[in-house]
Amino acid sequence: MGSRVLAIALDAADWERIQAWAARGLLPNLKALAERGSYCALENYPLYRNESPWVSMLTGCLPGRTGYWTPLNYRPRGYRVGAGGAYSFAPFRPFFAQAPGQRVTVFDLPHCGRLFPEVAGVQVLGWGAHSPMSGGRSCPAGLFGRLQRRFGSHPARRTQNRGSWWDGERLSRLHAALREGIRRRGALLKALRAEHPADLSLLAFSELHIAGHHFWHLSDPAHPAFGRNDPALPDYLLDVYQATDRELGRLLEGLAGDENLLLFSPEGGAVNWCDLNSMVFLPELLFRWEFPGGSLFHSPGHGKADPGPPSRPRCKDWPQALWHDHYADLPPGWLPKPLQRPFRMLAGLPGCQFPFFLLRRLGALQWQPATWYRPWWPRMRAFALPSYGDGCIRINLRGREAHGIVAPSAVEPLCRELTERLLALRDPRSGRPLVREVVRTNAPHSGIAAGREPDADMVVLWERQANDMAEDREAGRLGPAPFWKSGSHRPNGFVLGLGPDIPRWNAGRQGRVVDLAPTVLDLLGAPLPAHLDGRPLFRGGA
Repeated sequence: MGSRVLAIALDAADWERIQAWAARGLLPNLKALAERGSYCALENYPLYRNESPWVSMLTGCLPGRTGYWTPLNYRPRGYRVGAGGAYSFAPFRPFFAQAPGQRVTVFDLPHCGRLFPEVAGVQVLGWGAHSPMSGGRSCPAGLFGRLQRRFGSHPARRTQNRGSWWDGERLSRLHAALREGIRRRGALLKALRAEHPADLSLLAFSELHIAGHHFWHLSDPAHPAFGRNDPALPDYLLDVYQATDRELGRLLEGLAGDENLLLFSPEGGAVNWCDLNSMVFLPELLFRWEFPGGSLFHSPGHGKADPGPPSRPRCKDWPQALWHDHYADLPPGWLPKPLQRPFRMLAGLPGCQFPFFLLRRLGALQWQPATWYRPWWPRMRAFALPSYGDGCIRINLRGREAHGIVAPSAVEPLCRELTERLLALRDPRSGRPLVREVVRTNAPHSGIAAGREPDADMVVLWERQANDMAEDREAGRLGPAPFWKSGSHRPNGFVLGLGPDIPRWNAGRQGRVVDLAPTVLDLLGAPLPAHLDGRPLFRGGA
């Protein structure tokens, strides 16, 4: 092999949704490609499923090799968590930087964050990607500015991360911005393809990712928030998929006959199964486990047999809504004791926002409720770290943490006790379990290289279901609390291949996200680095 490759990321596109809508004729271009191409489902590493897929895809390496699990970094000497940003790509560079002699065009990849001067060709990052891990930049240096002046900036670049599913006006504005962003992206990509021909073109559509987070409940009748917007909103998620399908069709009009096409995503879409569980309920459950009878989180309807429908907060900002409705009398531990009583009084005044916004100015992660428990971490045997996905538990280990209280000999029984409690958690609305599995990251059979372990000692894998409440047999009921974003991710991606070097499969196959890097290099005819954990997907014929 040794043909040109056009690889297009449909970031966080959900294959099940694509199949269902394509079968109804709603995505004609994707339907035609699926009928002609070879489909392969892609599995992700089972831990940190929301944070690691893109780095695994770009490097062809599992997190246990790269040591990159999440953009959040915990510092045990100060019990602090910071935003660490993108993977350094040292020593494992992305696959497009490991194709010597090939001309490459890269546009707007998520989680890439840096340019690679050894790449021959064009690189543009941070135009409108979800989680770009960098501002706008390019190689050559002036190209980003020229593209922005010519096509405009992405209308949703600065507004895509705020979560408040109940705010219909904001959702409508975001929908309009995403539609215009798709149009501009399509025109920009066509220009890049025409003006910068390459052996490998690696391009991305990110609007599907953003839409999946904010519009999932508009498209899923089983979602607890479905039909809860007032006034009612149309299916914006379907509309964004259709707009992407149209631009994809226009982009592929110029596909050369000797060019291999790969459409892919390292992850899919799903109901939001993680935000409340990992950011709110887990920190509070560990607090109540450590301090029986104590509580920082308050359920307004505590003790009611019927909790009512999912919450629609009065505030239009999710952390602010949580603060006022559930944490309003929480004095932060760093506040001097004489000021704690006035703090509580201010927090209890209707509409008063001072205490909450004071907290927000203390750091980039103060919007995460898990950080509101940080003053108590030194006194707790285990506490929840901030997370964008799976639940992350850190043991306050003696000799490792600044004020560690758990002896190494006590870790095993503590983990067993916690695991038993977590596996017994239930959703009070449905009675279903909330936890599928609790994984010990330092277990001998974990397969994680020494020195590459994540900050969490235990990772809680939640069942993929939308729940706004949790019930523990001893700590009681938590919630209902408002969903943040209505959609999250399923840990399954896909690749759809079509071209002269891609065999036609009669049925789908199973691969891994780390297989994408060697697949592209193999199609280009480039040598495969020995450190890759993946293997080429399209070798061996039909």
